[in-house]
Amino acid sequence: MLAEEQKCRDKYVDIAKGLAIIDIVCWHISSKIIPGKFVSFWPIVFFFLVAGFYIKEEEIAKPAKFIAHKLKTLYLPATIIYLIAILLHNPLCRWGFYPLGSAHPKTNVDFILWDSKTYLFNILKTIVAPNGELVMGAMWFLYALFFALCFLSVTAFISRKILKDRQRADILWVAIVVLTSTVSVSLNIIYNFSIPRISQSLTAATFILCGMLLKQRVKLNFNNWIIMIIAVTIYLQYILLPHSHLSFHYKFPDLIFPLALGIAALYVILFISKKLERIPFLSGALSYVGRNSLYIMALHIFGFFLCTQIMNALGISENLSMANSLYTYKIGSNFLLWVLYLAFGVGVPLIIIKLFRVVKTLVVSKTKGVK
Repeated sequence: MLAEEQKCRDKYVDIAKGLAIIDIVCWHISSKIIPGKFVSFWPIVFFFLVAGFYIKEEEIAKPAKFIAHKLKTLYLPATIIYLIAILLHNPLCRWGFYPLGSAHPKTNVDFILWDSKTYLFNILKTIVAPNGELVMGAMWFLYALFFALCFLSVTAFISRKILKDRQRADILWVAIVVLTSTVSVSLNIIYNFSIPRISQSLTAATFILCGMLLKQRVKLNFNNWIIMIIAVTIYLQYILLPHSHLSFHYKFPDLIFPLALGIAALYVILFISKKLERIPFLSGALSYVGRNSLYIMALHIFGFFLCTQIMNALGISENLSMANSLYTYKIGSNFLLWVLYLAFGVGVPLIIIKLFRVVKTLVVSKTKGVK
């Protein structure tokens, strides 16, 4: 999350975020190493729930200041990353990252070299509502998070304007958010109606608000063995019983099921993270990954592409076929290739953001020196 918010975060939460983002990276690797049910839906809900942990209720009810802050710290960095990917579209095609002549697995649009007009159109589209660039496939989460936070801020402000009593205003706020999310999910299920970005964000808003209430009102401390056993039971039900695949790109059966699964997974992972906090090196590494989880979310697919290109150059991929997602090769049960993709998916984003911070520090220091 935000750099200034990280200073007041609990280390075990960062450890849990590290585990969750590693799970997402594993989810996008086309392999049979870890069954899909173990690496699928829960980290997405987890991140939205955790996003509500440290949001101050007094700040979120002031939309002008709150949204301006999120534009600067969340929307702008995400859009800059996306714009860089857009500008690199033709080089990525020439370098083989995008196979010319084949279709995008999600949009079914053929990969082609862009002319100046297409570049300009996609740059403008990125500023308003970026969508469709394969290497930025996971960026939907950052935009859903931003729009969900904006929705929460506006509805909190409206609720307190309608009702002066704080307790009643909060009840109205929760009712508005949950009702809107329920209507959005129902429209998707019954009429197959959804609005890109917005429908996902409305559902995410309920998860963020739930995380805020669990941490700040219920004050869960994630160290109760009885609750842990109940949470594990709920999670295992999802793992063991047949359910349709869940993600924010598919229909929910309802709002309660993903929320119950997400909260159960939240408790399990935070309970485990508190235990891992006692292991110095492991906890330090995982918390570092967790603190940079949004950058890994945004850039891990680029890490996969880079790994694939290196494998192609070295001839390692001669007997492999490309996965339908075009993210990775189908590596089956090859553990070494799985580790390689995992290392690139996590390591490349960390290297990129580290280099960016070093360059930023040098630029800022030189600028101050000139002044």
